[in-house]
Amino acid sequence: MHRAGRVAYSLCRSARLAIHSAEGRAGAIGAAGTGSAAAAAAAAAAAAAAAAGRSETGQHRRSFQSLCGAAASHQPPPSHDDAYWLDKLTPEQFRICRQKGTERPFTGALYHNTKPGVYSCVCCGQMLFASSTKYDSGSGWPSFFDVLSKDAVNLSEDGAFGMRRIEVECSSCGSHLGHVFDDGPAPTRLRYCINSVSLGFRPSP
Repeated sequence: MHRAGRVAYSLCRSARLAIHSAEGRAGAIGAAGTGSAAAAAAAAAAAAAAAAGRSETGQHRRSFQSLCGAAASHQPPPSHDDAYWLDKLTPEQFRICRQKGTERPFTGALYHNTKPGVYSCVCCGQMLFASSTKYDSGSGWPSFFDVLSKDAVNLSEDGAFGMRRIEVECSSCGSHLGHVFDDGPAPTRLRYCINSVSLGFRPSP
């Protein structure tokens, strides 16, 4: 190849390399731009999800706070004296239902019950919870995410053992049932944590 041809070839090759290099840089910039756009979109989606979560949490907190307000204002129902209940209940039922005791977790006869039916107050028979709202919370006590009727239970603040909890009582006879917490599943986000010994069960026909 003549010297002039070699020079021309070298210049062409250098030009091609420069073009390829420029294209590579442009592609990298484009990819970075696309990545930045994707990251921005992901961040926006995460922010929207967080805002929705905060909104749902806020609504749930307000709902539970209204539950606390109801707990503070309820009036306990009239009840029989201890002699009546000692004659009617077993010692364990009396300790838990009338003296606000708590059964040992994972020991209740109805803890693993999955049959369809209605759970009632063991003291007076008032219907309290539907089996369709029972779920396994892993706590060791029968758990429900809703009551059969808002009028079925009374709520009261319980400050025993240095804790602030909401006690659940039968609205008919004042029997201690358990407590309600705000860590349950949808749609209520509530967990009625109930002593098995406080409950009776009526299976569906």
